Amino acid sequence: MDTAPPVPPTVLSAPGNPGGGVPGEVVRPPAAWIGLGVPQPGSMFENLQEDHSLDGKGAFVALTFDDGPSQYTQQIVDILRFMGVQATFFVIGKQALARQDLVRQMLLAGMRIGSHTDNHPHLPEVALPQKQQEVLGSVDRLNEAFGAGTIKCFRPPYAEYDQEVLDMVAQRGAATAMWSLDTLDWHKPSWTSMVVRVVNGAKDRQVILFHDGGGDRTQTILALPWIIQGLRNRGFQFVAVC
Repeated sequence: MDTAPPVPPTVLSAPGNPGGGVPGEVVRPPAAWIGLGVPQPGSMFENLQEDHSLDGKGAFVALTFDDGPSQYTQQIVDILRFMGVQATFFVIGKQALARQDLVRQMLLAGMRIGSHTDNHPHLPEVALPQKQQEVLGSVDRLNEAFGAGTIKCFRPPYAEYDQEVLDMVAQRGAATAMWSLDTLDWHKPSWTSMVVRVVNGAKDRQVILFHDGGGDRTQTILALPWIIQGLRNRGFQFVAVC
């Protein structure tokens, strides 16, 4: 009888400085939007300021989750669905392909997915063939598994990239997705401090970084409904990017 393939371990993530440690000049493409949270291919963004389709419609934030899917992802998706929020999950390829049923359920629930490489390396430090596998290959494999055109964004691990990475993302017709408000859940703070940080600190058009993998995400799960309700109480609406 066939047995299911083993589920790979999740990979720890801790953001670094965007473009940090990269020698030479890196030309960041400007933010550009098709609209309603969908970026132009080849663009790069860290917030929604240039998405003028949202102008005059109120204040918006986008919730994003990195390093899954993991054993915590289903609980996060259930909270989002219950509270009527669409979010974007930047998945690690080997984990997404090992949990394809879960990813398909996420997509059916209105969540978006983007690529976060296959193995979560420090991209500027790896040789070109491996970099191509992690960037081009991850986008291709996820599109093959979940449907052509599913992957509209790529988020580099640790916020580290070089010109080769940005060019490869554009080559696949995707946007490079960063963020403008970090929950710091990768530091594993208490859920209450996370709620205070995000609800009090959020500004209009910010992209907010959470994690659904890479370690124990119990505090993120506890904080999430309070963050969503607190942001709503402040007048924010939610838009899914990518």
